[in-house]
Amino acid sequence: MCKIDLEKIKGRISESRAGFNDIAVQGTWNVKYINPAGLSDEELLTAVIYAYNTLSGERDIYYPITKSRIRKYLGWSNYKICKIVASIPEVTVTPIWNDEGRLRGKGYVVKSLINN
Repeated sequence: MCKIDLEKIKGRISESRAGFNDIAVQGTWNVKYINPAGLSDEELLTAVIYAYNTLSGERDIYYPITKSRIRKYLGWSNYKICKIVASIPEVTVTPIWNDEGRLRGKGYVVKSLINN
């Protein structure tokens, strides 16, 4: 298990592109960019999850990110994603419900967003 510094992660996420290698995490209405330089795999994955969770802006709502979206942004395999998520205590798995109240799948959320 590795401890992730969320303040370091938040400092790497911005609303505008800063560099050529930035990772764009895209939602329905807005985009957040992550500067991956110098981040470990655990920190990078946490940054992608945190950026996607907070795409709603100022509203008190978070959006869980699915494994397929993480694959889209980072190009990693399912095995690598599951292995890294299991080693990060700040990330939890949460159910995703559809509009009819049925279970649609599972997603990943940074725990500090759920507790707030």
